[in-house]
Order: sequence, then C-alpha cells, then structure tokens
Amino acid sequence: MKRMILFRFHTDAAVCRNRLELLKRHNPGVAIFGLFGGQEDELGRFQAALNPYLEDVYCLRGKPPSWKRAHGDLALRSWYQEVGRLVPFDTLHYIEWDLLLLDPLEKLYGHIPEKGIGLTSLIPLKDIEKRWFWFSEESLRAQWQRLLGFVKDKYGYSQEPLACEFPGACMPRGFLEEYSDADVPELCHDELRVPLFSQVFGFKLHDTRLCRKWFDEQEQGFFNCDNKEIGLSTIAEELAKPAGRRAFHPFRESFV
Repeated sequence: MKRMILFRFHTDAAVCRNRLELLKRHNPGVAIFGLFGGQEDELGRFQAALNPYLEDVYCLRGKPPSWKRAHGDLALRSWYQEVGRLVPFDTLHYIEWDLLLLDPLEKLYGHIPEKGIGLTSLIPLKDIEKRWFWFSEESLRAQWQRLLGFVKDKYGYSQEPLACEFPGACMPRGFLEEYSDADVPELCHDELRVPLFSQVFGFKLHDTRLCRKWFDEQEQGFFNCDNKEIGLSTIAEELAKPAGRRAFHPFRESFV
C-alpha cells in the first residue's frame, strides 16, 4: 500500500515544522503534501518555513475561517480536484497540525485495509445526537435533515447514519475520486458528511481507534475535539508504557 500524508495547517509555523519532522522520522519515504488554511497573505511565510518538508503547498482561498473549521472534507476535496489526482498514492492520511502521532502510520493504521476508510470515534449517530453539541441548535438539526433528505432522494440511502471525529482520518483514492466528482452540499460538517457519503458510495468504514470513547473525561485526557490540550506529562507517561498511547489531540507544542 502506498501511503501519503496531507498535512492541514493554518498557524504556528514552529509547531508545524516540528510535527512534520516527527512525521518524516516515523514514516521515511512517505510523501507529505500541505493544505494551508490560514490567512492568504501569510502563505509565503509558511512556505519559507515548511517547504523543506513538503512536496507542495495548496492554499485554500476565498473561504472564511468558520468555513474552514467545519468543512475539512470539502477543503480536502478541493485539494484532490486541483492537486491530488496527479499524485500517486493508494491511501491518504489527513493529518492536522495539532495531531501528534508518535508511531509509524503502518502501525497506527495497520488494521484498516487498503480500500477501507478510517474515521476516528466512529459511532451510530443515534447513540450520541442527544449529547452532541452539533445537534444543540435547531438550525444545525435542520441542516442534517436536509442533508439526509438529499442522499435519500439522490442515492436511495437507507442505512443507519454514523458520526465521527475528523482528526486522523484516512481514505483510499477511490473514495476521493468519487467524492470529488459528486454533488456534495455544504450542509452540516465533515464529521457527518464523510461517514454518510462513505456509506452512499459503498466503502467499508473502520474506526481508527485513535480515540476510544465519546464523552468520557478520562479519554479526553488523551484525545478530544473540545479544545482541551493534552499535557506533556500525559504523553511522557504513555510513551513509557510498551502498549501506551501514541496518538494525542490536540497538542500544540513542539515535541522532542
């Protein structure tokens, strides 16, 4: 399997450089491409700092920060349409700048087959929607109903909807090819759209196991999407264990 990394970043060039050094150290020979979602006038500064580590940097232009936060999948889709189709790979790892991975991709994702899709915290939507903040507002619930109605009408969708946390996703070329050609509405966000369209296109879904439980205080000490930064002491304790964690999110410091 030929893996590649799409590194998504928008801030803190020093931490991004450190993260790229670690990715290269653990994954020699794996190509890393950049997806820049920061202020467009800062692109040159980031390129100067990170070009030695990246095959190419694609700048997502003309979108507000709120769009970029919610639509990582559509940013990835734009990258694939303009760059990715020309890049040789079997599986793409979508790695955000504040995701710390301290093992090779082959070890962390070895349970996911070449044509499978790996999504973090994969779970039936019905099990979490009453507690998930994305469904706390009527406008967001209404968007979900519109999106669900769209795939039912267009594709005859009738499966059990799933949800995920998007950091650490991996996807085969075949999915990206179909997703880049499909009509994908800007409704909801990546953590609902990607599992939904994966089911629509018939791809088998697998949990990355980077995060092991939703709404669990202990688990959030290792991996969360609630902006609770992981402590350096926690990482050190896990690295001292032969079977300890090797993936942490969010971690926004340099790691030596």
